[in-house]
Amino acid sequence: MTDLPNTVTKEQLDDLVARSKVEYAVFDNKLTVAVITLPNKFKVTGEASCVDAKNFKKELGETYALENAIKKLWELEGYLLDAHLHGRTEWLENQAGDLPVKCTAPQDPDQELTEDEVATLASGGSLCDCCEVVSPDDEYFDSVSWSYEKAGEDIDEPHPIKEGDHVDFGTSLHLMELGERMQREGWNGKGMFIYIVPAASYPAQRNAKGVLVGDYPNDMVPYSAYIALKSASGEVVPWTISQSDALATDWMLAS
Repeated sequence: MTDLPNTVTKEQLDDLVARSKVEYAVFDNKLTVAVITLPNKFKVTGEASCVDAKNFKKELGETYALENAIKKLWELEGYLLDAHLHGRTEWLENQAGDLPVKCTAPQDPDQELTEDEVATLASGGSLCDCCEVVSPDDEYFDSVSWSYEKAGEDIDEPHPIKEGDHVDFGTSLHLMELGERMQREGWNGKGMFIYIVPAASYPAQRNAKGVLVGDYPNDMVPYSAYIALKSASGEVVPWTISQSDALATDWMLAS
């Protein structure tokens, strides 16, 4: 299961702004308003003003207005991330049984291993407790759904969410990580749902300009995991969450 970060970084915001549309408006040669239109069409504004119009400078006004807009965006992204983390925490707390212990494998590559640890590795074992295969009869599987992996083998148990149950987006994200596809009850388009496309490599685009051809070994381009939307028209497109979707509690398993 992919871990969520616990902070919003400047690099993330810079990347988000770079993928957004930024516009400016000036009023009375004093007030500058920056408008960031995010990829999901949500707009965030920032303002900057001088006392005397004689001191107005277009470049400074735009710089300060954009900085103030990004501060608001930072708060919104922070809230969204916290909502995801809170939803996952609630999911974990509501499950029956205990969870596997935190990984105890040495994190420092220069750390000197004990004789027992060396023997474990020599026999093909692992020093990481979180990779331990758990029997389906184990107490961890009373009613909880998790997937434990070791040496490429998965053990999956049904999760407690049933068709028609309503959950928040944090829970939806976790369910998608387990392979489910999710939809909102309020979506009008028939057959719409979102799901996680796992990281994979695909052939470079071979159009007239040969995009990315020759940039990667064997022309296989690595793509990170992302959330995709199957639209009502049947097309599959990358999906970016909106504020209303993030705060909605009518997420459900897609039929």
